[in-house]
Amino acid sequence: MQRGFSLIEIIIVTAVLGILAVGAVPRIFATMATQELQTFTANLAADIRCMQQMALNANGKNAPLYTLRFARGENSYYIIHDGYKAIKTVYLPKHVKMTGDPDYILFSNKGAPRKGQRIEFYTSNAQLFSYVYIAGATGRVRVSANGNIAEKDY
Repeated sequence: MQRGFSLIEIIIVTAVLGILAVGAVPRIFATMATQELQTFTANLAADIRCMQQMALNANGKNAPLYTLRFARGENSYYIIHDGYKAIKTVYLPKHVKMTGDPDYILFSNKGAPRKGQRIEFYTSNAQLFSYVYIAGATGRVRVSANGNIAEKDY
């Protein structure tokens, strides 16, 4: 009685596994890119809310202006400033790109932003968009996967 597998059986099993892997790998990368985009936009929204809270807590005439500025380039990033001092710098993930030309975000000591904004991010691996909305009157921050929020809402 012969034990083991023949060479043909091993080649067939390897070929089937290779075909399955070829189909699965792009989906795995797309899932990772989607997760990277969602995590980044959620963290940005949290940073904006934190900056808004710091502006509310400053509560004074000589309170610093809290701003968040975007920098584009090879490694895009944003910086949160407390007056003239940088508090935090965050680099965009490798596969996340900023589209459009976002303005800086400035909060008064009453917690309201200078104006409402929509900041758009894109990942080419999964071909998805994610939006961070800041309402002008209230300063409410939202993250959305679709860009169909009415103009009056932000």
